[in-house]
Amino acid sequence: MKFTYEGFPHRADELSAYIYGAGVFVLSLRSGVVIHHEPEDTDAFRNWLQHHRIRDVAATLPPHIYNVLVAHKK
Repeated sequence: MKFTYEGFPHRADELSAYIYGAGVFVLSLRSGVVIHHEPEDTDAFRNWLQHHRIRDVAATLPPHIYNVLVAHKK
């Protein structure tokens, strides 16, 4: 799989972590900058992130905290 994703201006090796909610990916770059991305195909973009082993912050949050964050973005 490529290090780039069509329509996304950053390479996989520039990314540190992400969280997804309400149709938006919030991504942390290794430089410390936080960006937002709304891909047309969320499943394909998530698969690309997972393939490149980009850390999913939601997987490390307790469910009650994650649920509050997701509900807040709606």
